[in-house]
Amino acid sequence: MEQQENRIVLFANQKGGVGKTTLCGLFANYLSVDRKVPLLVIDADPQQTFSGRRKDDLRRQEDVPYVVQSMTIKSPENTRTIMQNLRTLPGTTVIDTPGSLTQDGMLQLLINADYIICPYHYDLNTIDSTRAFILTVFRLRQAHPQIKAEFIFVCNKYDVRVGKNSELKAWKIVDEYFQKFGILAPRVGSYADLERYNTIGNNDKVAKHTKRCFDFIYKTIYNIADND
Repeated sequence: MEQQENRIVLFANQKGGVGKTTLCGLFANYLSVDRKVPLLVIDADPQQTFSGRRKDDLRRQEDVPYVVQSMTIKSPENTRTIMQNLRTLPGTTVIDTPGSLTQDGMLQLLINADYIICPYHYDLNTIDSTRAFILTVFRLRQAHPQIKAEFIFVCNKYDVRVGKNSELKAWKIVDEYFQKFGILAPRVGSYADLERYNTIGNNDKVAKHTKRCFDFIYKTIYNIADND
């Protein structure tokens, strides 16, 4: 089955506040619980938000659907070894990355990844920062051709009630620009339910709000046709 094949997926953006860790957690729940994908989640963000959430969840429930491990990437050599080991595992590894490309081991994450899921918002600061992040990755790719990871962009916390005609046109231009560098997934709306995520499973409301986006990413990652 495609889901048993090795995949390494990064959640990454240098801009804080775009919901990188939250989206990572929701997608991990979707893969493991809803799609039954063999899954390992690595928390490589120095803030260790995901790992902290798992510790809180373990106080309430011992039976968890996937393993969460912490990882530091200060040493490129150690990071390379870890990533090479992850490449031998069946199933999928999802990594919540640091919010900066300056971490010494970040290059090894990029070299070994299959996909980079990059959340963003429609505000000028986020767009500029996300654009800088994308261009930096592509410059690294020129220097390190072994970087093959494909971008999947997700407009996160999208509010359908906001946006004048001029803004909607501007947002369309943003999406078209990002599509030059990767794949554009369906948007994820702004809902309070999504912020109250856990590392055990998504409730019905969360599943409804994220289904289109996560189904799209799932089919992209595992090369599944729409009629499958």
